[in-house]
Amino acid sequence: MDYARAAGGAGLDLLARLGVPVTPLSTGHVPLDMDLFTQDNSGTQKEEVSFTYQGYDGFGVMTAYRGAEGWCLAADLKPGRENGQLGFGFVLDRVLPTARRLTLHPLLLRLDSGHDALENRVRATQEQIDFIIKWNPRQESAQRWLDPAETLTEGVTWDMPRPGKRIAPSASP
Repeated sequence: MDYARAAGGAGLDLLARLGVPVTPLSTGHVPLDMDLFTQDNSGTQKEEVSFTYQGYDGFGVMTAYRGAEGWCLAADLKPGRENGQLGFGFVLDRVLPTARRLTLHPLLLRLDSGHDALENRVRATQEQIDFIIKWNPRQESAQRWLDPAETLTEGVTWDMPRPGKRIAPSASP
């Protein structure tokens, strides 16, 4: 269930009337974060409750948050057994127009590896939305991707805040 739609968009209308802040990132983008989390409904008889990837019976909840403040644009319930990518295009159909409302800044769609699908990258490109999608390696070799990337950073001095974590220095504007 999409709570923003169920309320007739009243929540979004209220945010618009109040002129709530929608703070962009330092890049000028307004983040649009979308992710699926599971909701434990073990021991209930609710319709569509099913075994989730977290190992219990429940729902998957697809959420969309906009701005550095994290204004919630959607919270769709899905059967727990469904993959988060299933039907994701329909969620984007509803969320993107809403996400563009209240701001003139460009959007930055940020997704986790559960949404590392070609269709999402194509859609974002067609909609002229910048995006960051965490890589899902599936059966691919990380070394295959690392070797070309390493050649691009030859001579770079990396910050190493802890073992195993490397941070490239920021480019100067």
